[in-house]
Amino acid sequence: MAKPGDTRDNPVDEYLEDDEPRSLIADLFTVAIVTANAIGIGYLLTIFESHYLDQPKMAPWLIARASGITAYLLFWLLAMTGLLLSHPWKHRIKLLHPITRMRFHTLLAVFTLSFTALHIMTIVLDTYANVGLVGALIPFRSAYRPLPVALGTTGLYAGILTGLSARLKIGIGKRGWLNVHRFSVISLILIWIHAVYAGTDSSALSLMYLVTALLLIVFGYSRYTAQQKKRQAQVEQTS
Repeated sequence: MAKPGDTRDNPVDEYLEDDEPRSLIADLFTVAIVTANAIGIGYLLTIFESHYLDQPKMAPWLIARASGITAYLLFWLLAMTGLLLSHPWKHRIKLLHPITRMRFHTLLAVFTLSFTALHIMTIVLDTYANVGLVGALIPFRSAYRPLPVALGTTGLYAGILTGLSARLKIGIGKRGWLNVHRFSVISLILIWIHAVYAGTDSSALSLMYLVTALLLIVFGYSRYTAQQKKRQAQVEQTS
């Protein structure tokens, strides 16, 4: 843990340095298994519901929307916990051990990726959506709302980049990871736009999108201002 008076400008290091080193291969294997299960479940659910719904073509859309909304909320919670991990106020919270908070944040990332994989799998199976595998993985190749879908794809890749940067920091101990991890802001903005403009029922969910965005902005601003005050106090103490 960071000692009192430690002025390192990397507010999450104290979580990572106390955590036990883990195998990168084991972590990647876990992510691969969880993602593969999500894809398999998405396929089986789509096939199952297609046989039992009165309108079989609605099955992929319903699962895609449910998994997409769940993935969005998980990603929002992931961003909120990430802000908490680097917030100067974090020491005031005694609910969980710092390492437990870090591992919870990591677990949220795995579940977010899992539901994202489920969302992609079911939207690809939805022949009426006109997205397809290529449209889901390559920006601007979707016939359905190409710009919002492309923003979601780009946001996904930016999110994977930030996740890998954090994992490599934990395993290798490089200090430059935090700059790359800030790509999560870009990922969050892109995915929020994707969620609002790609869904056909976004108007019914507009309050949820508005509230989650405002909470992130307020909490992010408080994190920024609190960090600036902390640095200013450290400068005054050393001068």
